[in-house]
Amino acid sequence: QMSLSRKHFEAIAKVIDSSRRGYGGQDVLDTRAVLNGLVEYFGSENWNFDAEIFLACCGGSVGDRHADLLEEEVEQMFGGDTPLG
Repeated sequence: QMSLSRKHFEAIAKVIDSSRRGYGGQDVLDTRAVLNGLVEYFGSENWNFDAEIFLACCGGSVGDRHADLLEEEVEQMFGGDTPLG
């Protein structure tokens, strides 16, 4: 059984903090950004980590993650106005 260390808690907190968005004057978390960040972190910590199973347990899919990453790439290339959203 693996226990979480301070390093793990700090990394998870960083993912959550970087996923904050302002929406209608409120501070909200972008769920997809949180999941994508956690998938990246967990995958970097454990080669046996299965993103597909994790995302399915969270109610998402790997396809959602790929769509988000593609949108992010397009936005970085072309700025805020993207054909994807």
